[in-house]
Amino acid sequence: MAVYTTLAEWQIQLLLQEYDIGDLVSFEGIQQGISNTNYILETTQSRFVLTLIEQPSSASLPFVFNLMKDLSAKGIPCPEIMETASGRLWSSLYGKPMVITRAMLGESLVMPTRSHCVQLGELLGSLHLAARDFPLSRNNPLGRPWAKTTAANLLPVITQPERKTLEAFMPLLLKASDMNLPTGVIHGDVFRDNIFFEQGVISAVLDFYFACTDMLILDLAMSVLDWCQSPDGKFETSKVTALMRAYHKVRPLTLAEIAAWPLMIQMVIARFWLLRLQCKYTLQQTNQTLPFSRAPERMQAMLASTEAFSALKYF
Repeated sequence: MAVYTTLAEWQIQLLLQEYDIGDLVSFEGIQQGISNTNYILETTQSRFVLTLIEQPSSASLPFVFNLMKDLSAKGIPCPEIMETASGRLWSSLYGKPMVITRAMLGESLVMPTRSHCVQLGELLGSLHLAARDFPLSRNNPLGRPWAKTTAANLLPVITQPERKTLEAFMPLLLKASDMNLPTGVIHGDVFRDNIFFEQGVISAVLDFYFACTDMLILDLAMSVLDWCQSPDGKFETSKVTALMRAYHKVRPLTLAEIAAWPLMIQMVIARFWLLRLQCKYTLQQTNQTLPFSRAPERMQAMLASTEAFSALKYF
């Protein structure tokens, strides 16, 4: 599903002439993800990932790629960007930005344990501190302007139940600008498929295309949504507490952040519900469907769970 642009061997070989990473041995499309086209490349030197950004925003590229370069240099385990022979961090194909990064070892988790949640909390705290002096900034691509535009575009095509949910969610989607909480660089997409583990230890944090400057606690809220559930879909208080306390030890939360925590959870659910609703209807145009794990209905069910919010408020 993540290979939207099909590349031929000769095209990849031509692209590699811009880089000093060896000759192409093999390549294969990566099916995970919903936004960009990804290929794993095996060369005579090593393994790399070629990413073709399908919905490019040229203004965001310097922020995203320089952030990855900066964090990698500071010891955060994010992919190392391969520069072209002329020193550029990205090139282009079919008018779309294209970047090559070194492939990271490990794999994502199906069901994280409490120990995994502790590691994630520590990683997020370390990432936020490491990026404190990053000189560039970027508005959240899922902020108020995006929410307004996306909602307006979806209203003519969504179902009546989805329209009612959208109307209920809009106050949450527009609330962020009214809050005064600590801000900085956030990853913006801390879901399980973007964190790799090797032998039980975090080995990589991937996919910085939603990275931006926003409230730091948003990263913590979205990580809880995807990392702290039991197999039956209920939130596990022990995992939530472990993740938040691990983060707090690295980057202490303020009293205002702790007080805003329940609202942050609801806001993140609303944002990603709208994003997945947008993806659902975009994919329908090419006769594709979202897997259940990424379906908007799953996010909607989270908001309806009063038991979940009882657990999420605990810290």
